[in-house]
Formats: sequence, structure tokens, C-alpha cells
Amino acid sequence: MKTTRLLFCAAFCLLPVIAKAQQTTVWTVACVNCGQFHYGDKKTAPEDYRRRWQKLFADVDADVFFMEDNPSDFPFNTIRFPKFDIRADAKATPVSATIVKLTNEIDGHKSPRYRAFRLLYNISGKKVAFYGMHLVAEGHIKVKKAEGEQWSLSQKLRQIQFKELMDDAKQFDGAVFTGDFNAQIPEEYNVFKQNGFTLSNCSETYGATATLRDIPADNIVVSPWIKILEFKILKNYKLDTDHFPLVAKLQF
Repeated sequence: MKTTRLLFCAAFCLLPVIAKAQQTTVWTVACVNCGQFHYGDKKTAPEDYRRRWQKLFADVDADVFFMEDNPSDFPFNTIRFPKFDIRADAKATPVSATIVKLTNEIDGHKSPRYRAFRLLYNISGKKVAFYGMHLVAEGHIKVKKAEGEQWSLSQKLRQIQFKELMDDAKQFDGAVFTGDFNAQIPEEYNVFKQNGFTLSNCSETYGATATLRDIPADNIVVSPWIKILEFKILKNYKLDTDHFPLVAKLQF
């Protein structure tokens, strides 16, 4: 089957292959929480970690690669806003790049994690939004669950943020959510399932995998008509982060 690639400016590479005969497009999407607080072993030199990051990006070769809590000196062609802690390494220039603000307070407690980075693309005639995020963590709201409560305050706030992301995506034809959702248990992702979205991590197909110690914090979640062809959690790069990178091959 013949494929076509379109060349952009030097800052970006090539658009994904479009299989015109079937009217489908395949993209590789990836994400990783890079460790703002440097989770290295204090023995490995920073240059070695830098080389490992470079190898990761060379090996994965994603069309969109979101990074959360990333150092400012990453040697990649990234799209980002000034003083914003999420960026994206993207092969094609998006139609738009926007910060989406979510709820950050519950019962008088605030979290510093309430924004997502949204890149909009036209794919096979549809508007598809790609989101990179790092949402409220359990340690941000240090209030223990009351006796008999199902969710902690952080979990309740995350549920609100999840729903707001889905609401934001309704203005487009499809959505791909990636990043550090900070979910503590697989059940937190049920709200996406109930709204028709398909999970990579914590799914029937790929199971539930810990991406941060023993919790399924990270995920790639897609709209119903987007098919997850392949999903991997990369554990062999020994990076200076306590999160594992995630990679998914998606068919539109």
C-alpha cells in the first residue's frame, strides 16, 4: 500500500502515514512524568540521564510525546507555554495549542495541579484534541478519608477534573487523554468507561499496570471510535523519574 508524507518546517518532522485506501490514520502517542524533583540514584551523572532521555525519544519516535514536570534543558523540539510544566514533542504543527484550566479546589483545599495542555489536529477530516496532563495528587490534599467514605478529597477532585476534561473534549470530534492522572486505584478510571472512552492502562485488553510504584497513575485514554492497536509501558530506560513512560499506537 502506498503512503504519503507531508514535509513541514525544520522545527517539525513529518505527518503520520495516511492509509488512503482505508481512510485510516495511525499515530503513535506517548507520555511520561519526567520527575521535577529528580528521582535519580545520586550516582548516575546528569549527562547519562540526558543520553537516556535522548535514547527514549529516538526509540519511541512518537507523533506526539507529552512530558510533565520536565527539566527546562531538554534537547528536543518541543511545544510549550512559558513557565508551564507540560510540553509536547510533536512531529506536525497543531492547529492550536491551548492550556485548559480545571477545578483546583474542594472543601477549601487547593491543588497546584489543575491544568492540561491541549493540542488540536485535523486527522482524516476530523478534529482531534490531544491532552497532556498532571492532575491532583494524593499528597496535595492531606486530609484522611472520613470513616465510611469511598473516596478521599483528592480522589473526589480528580473525578471532577476527569469529567471536566471530557466536557472540554465534546467540542471536538475526538480526544486522546495522556499523562499523569494520579489515579490511586483502577476504579477511578470508571468514569471514562461509563462515558464510552477506551482505556489503555486498567483496561480489559491490557489489564492494570502500576506506572508509579504500586499505583496505576498514568494512562492513555481515547474516544470510542479511536482504536488502540498497541500499548506498552516502558520499564528498561532507568530514567531519573519515578514514573514509567507510556506508548500507544492509535488508529483513527
